[in-house]
Amino acid sequence: MRLIEKSNPPQSLTIYKRKIVPKPNYTRKKDETLQPNYYNDFRDKDDIRESLLDEQGYLCSYCMSRINKESMKIEHWASQSEHPELELDYKNMLGVCLGNKGRPYDEQCCDTHRGNQELTVNPTKVHTLASIKYRGNGIIYSDIETINKDLNITLNLNINYLKESRKRILADLLEMLNKKNKKEEWTESTLRKALKTYAERNSDNKLIPHCEVAIAFIKKRLRKFHYHT
Repeated sequence: MRLIEKSNPPQSLTIYKRKIVPKPNYTRKKDETLQPNYYNDFRDKDDIRESLLDEQGYLCSYCMSRINKESMKIEHWASQSEHPELELDYKNMLGVCLGNKGRPYDEQCCDTHRGNQELTVNPTKVHTLASIKYRGNGIIYSDIETINKDLNITLNLNINYLKESRKRILADLLEMLNKKNKKEEWTESTLRKALKTYAERNSDNKLIPHCEVAIAFIKKRLRKFHYHT
C-alpha cells in the first residue's frame, strides 16, 4: 500500500454538487434507504475514475494491482451506508480493483472483501501507512494490531496470488540489483537508480504494480548510507 496524494475533484463533480437542489439532506428514517442517493444520481462517474487513476498511477489503492477504467471500482473509504454525508466528497474516494468479485469470499480482497466494514488504515493518510511492512515470502503486515487486522482480515491482502505478486516484484528487484553489484554489496548509486525505477511513473503516468514492496526494500538498504530517502 502506498501513499495517495489527493488532487482536486473533477470539475463535473464540483458543478454537480453546486447544482443539487434542494441542499443535500442526509437524514434517514429507520429501516429506510437513503433517499435520494446523490452519488448514484451523478452521471459522470468516468470523470471520477479517470481522476483516481491519474493520481494513483493506475494501481489499486489497497493491493497495488494494475487497474484501468474497465477493471476498477470507485471505493468510498468511509462507507456510504455509514457515512452518507461523505458520498460526494472526492477526498473520500479511491480507485480499487474488482477484488475477485464473484469468487468465494475467502478468495476476494480489497473493497469486495471489505464490504462496509470500518477501516483504520487509509492510503491517503501517511501516519496510518508508516507501520506497514513486507516479508520476503510476500506477506504484508503491521505491528499495530488494528492495521494488521485491516490488511490481513478486512481487506484480505494476503491471499495467495497477491503474495506471489509481491514475491515476484522482489525477485525482479534482486535480479536488477545483482546485475550491477555482487549480492548484498549494492552501492548507494545502484540502490538509488533502482529506487527511481520503482518510484517514478512511466510515459503513460503508470506506476509498476506492487512498487511499494520494492521501494520499502530499497529504502531499508539505503539507511546504512546514513541518508534520508
